[in-house]
Amino acid sequence: MPRKLQLPSALEIKHARCGYTASWTAKEFFERVKEIDNIWEKRKVKKPDTVNFDDIVVYVPHLLGDKLIDEKVEQFKRTHKVDIDIERKKKKKQSGKALRQNEWWVAAQTVKLPKFKKLDINFKHVQERRKHKKEKNSRIEANSITRMRKCASLMDVNRKKNFEGLEETVLIQVSIFCSKNSTLYGKKLRDVIFTCEHTLMDVRHMIKCLDGESGIEGSAFLIEDRFYADGYEEDITKNVPKIIQNWVSKRHRYQEAQLSPYDIVPMNSCKLGDLPIRLGAHYLYLHQGNCFHSIIFSDMRTLHNGDVKHRHAYPLCTFEMVHRVQLCGVCGKRPADLVTYNDILTPTSPFFFCRECFVGFHFDTNNKLIYKNFQVFHYKHD
Repeated sequence: MPRKLQLPSALEIKHARCGYTASWTAKEFFERVKEIDNIWEKRKVKKPDTVNFDDIVVYVPHLLGDKLIDEKVEQFKRTHKVDIDIERKKKKKQSGKALRQNEWWVAAQTVKLPKFKKLDINFKHVQERRKHKKEKNSRIEANSITRMRKCASLMDVNRKKNFEGLEETVLIQVSIFCSKNSTLYGKKLRDVIFTCEHTLMDVRHMIKCLDGESGIEGSAFLIEDRFYADGYEEDITKNVPKIIQNWVSKRHRYQEAQLSPYDIVPMNSCKLGDLPIRLGAHYLYLHQGNCFHSIIFSDMRTLHNGDVKHRHAYPLCTFEMVHRVQLCGVCGKRPADLVTYNDILTPTSPFFFCRECFVGFHFDTNNKLIYKNFQVFHYKHD
């Protein structure tokens, strides 16, 4: 006996028209509709409008969520007036004209911003605190005197010399800057702490300069209109402080601004504690004829608990610039020992060589120089 055909209820029809295929009634109804269509086709009779379900769209369960989302978006567009067409913006990039009509752009154009000077005052105290925690962005600003290196130097002093304590002494910190002839002119080379009993001779020994290997004798400090000289010859033509003193004395040039009748005193008898110095003032150290270094007495204080109390540990270097060393331009592995200028077989001038590559590049199998049209100098660091 064939199964009796049951007509769907009004709720089932509503579910089917809304596409709720997750309900078992809609699925069953869809199958019944197919059976009804077969009946009308067999009888070859026109199907009445009451049983016409061609407008029903049935979605599979995994697409049900996308259908509901699209319905909610369309409902939102109808209830809220949106100036920008979202679908059009995705397909084609619009100009900023439509976007500038938005209420947020209108508010941004009309708002009054505070003045920069008043705004900067509020952040000034924060900037001052951040200066102390500034990260070093350059190797020139980095300190090569690490804690391990400092401890190693102090242990070396303790092994070589007996301990002698310091009591009630004054410590003077001197900042030494690079030479005027150097490409790093104006950069701080090192910070050294001296005691008030040290002399300017001790300060001179702590100034490391590549021009010091040229062999020209004589050096001097210019501090508060006075030359503290040492090592100059009796020949006036090679005595730089004497030349400057004679030039200033002629035609009373010392009466001009920033000039004075400079005195000349020996360097070895002048202790740092007896010098008329000003903290932060720039003084001059000259040597090798025309090599000049700026020095600054940056700090002066008494000995406290955190300082090293070994007398022989001073002068104590607390800061030293990290030197840049070039690699050999041929092998690219070893540090350079020599630098050449105007070398016809090198791509650049100057060009850096290690000793092995320099010999193989400029000498033949009989150890004879191939050509001489270049200048060569010793190289340590930039």
